[in-house]
Amino acid sequence: MESNTTALARLQPDDIAGFSVLKDAAASALYGARGANGVVLVNTKSGIVGKAKFNARFENSISTNTRNFKFADNITYMKMANEAVLTRDPRGTLPYSQNKIDHTENGDDPLLYPNNNWIDQLIKDHTNNHNVLILTCLVVEI
Repeated sequence: MESNTTALARLQPDDIAGFSVLKDAAASALYGARGANGVVLVNTKSGIVGKAKFNARFENSISTNTRNFKFADNITYMKMANEAVLTRDPRGTLPYSQNKIDHTENGDDPLLYPNNNWIDQLIKDHTNNHNVLILTCLVVEI
């Protein structure tokens, strides 16, 4: 059966009995122009005569960041941005007013003057991934 890469990606590893890669002339000899770039032959498992077998596989993984970046807080950033503008042009327009910096520092209105730590809010310390696969073997009666 001819398939595309999307269908091949959906194939479960436990369903594969074996695979072969045909390149260049070998693929072209069997598949013509469609095999010009190579062919991957995937043999899937088939049913056997006998009692039904049930296999289960449990997977668990934990991922974490190798390193978290240390960013300046909002008040420090606003002060440094103003200082950068003044360093380049002493008569430049400041991006943040002193009033905004003071209200943010005091925490007066968190919606109007937010002081968020985006690293803590957007990036978790770790993530867990749990998979449970229950595999059955097809029983064929002849």
